[in-house]
Formats: sequence, C-alpha cells, structure tokens
Amino acid sequence: MALGALRSEVVRQFLTQGVRISMLGCLVGLALAAAFTRLLSSMLYGVSTTDVLTLGGVTAIVLAVSAMASLLPAIRASRFEPVQTLREE
Repeated sequence: MALGALRSEVVRQFLTQGVRISMLGCLVGLALAAAFTRLLSSMLYGVSTTDVLTLGGVTAIVLAVSAMASLLPAIRASRFEPVQTLREE
C-alpha cells in the first residue's frame, strides 16, 4: 500500500496467496489418495476410494474454508495505514 496499491488489490493478493497454497495441498492430497487406494479401501465404509463426488466435495469444502480463513488477515492488512506504520518503526 505504501507504493499505491488499492485496498481491494491488497485483499485480492492475500486471498490469492491463501487459496493457491490450499489448492496445492488439495492436489497433493488427491494424488496421495489415488496412490494409496488399496490401503484406504479397507478403511472406508460405504464410499469407494475413487468416488468423484466425495473427493470433489471435500476439496471444495477445504478451498472454501481456506478462503474464509484468508479473508480476515486480508481485511486487516488492507486497513493498515502505511504512513502511520512507517512512523511507528
């Protein structure tokens, strides 16, 4: 913001970073789930290891929660006044 970024740009940047990390985690998790289908099949009841609806639903929930978790710090970061912050240090 000290360089002239708008508050909306700061919020967007924080949200993008948070969701990007979560997407990477989801991709790794899906790859590991696919790799360990034989081991996981004995632990699941009523759901197959390749159930697209379940995997997609869990991925969507994780991404939604990570977006909400990134939103509060993003709003806080956008409310800081750069001049005041620079004077304090």
